[in-house]
Amino acid sequence: MICASAILGRGNAMGVLRGLMCLQDAVYNPKITRLLREAEESGATIVTGLEMFIGQAYEQLERFTGLSGELSGYYTLFIHGMPS
Repeated sequence: MICASAILGRGNAMGVLRGLMCLQDAVYNPKITRLLREAEESGATIVTGLEMFIGQAYEQLERFTGLSGELSGYYTLFIHGMPS
């Protein structure tokens, strides 16, 4: 686990982030935070907070209602809204 404020406050985030394979941020607005942008620039695979938020919602829906479906469908619905 990385504390973003400690890394970004140093001014040398790229040095700390270099070598990471993957970085996941819990912040979902903005979708691409400074931490994610710099991690991606240093070569890491990034997972946005929005992806985590949608994944949590999907899991909760499944657990509480017994309904299931394709996660990609929920992602599309969340991003683009209900079709008219």
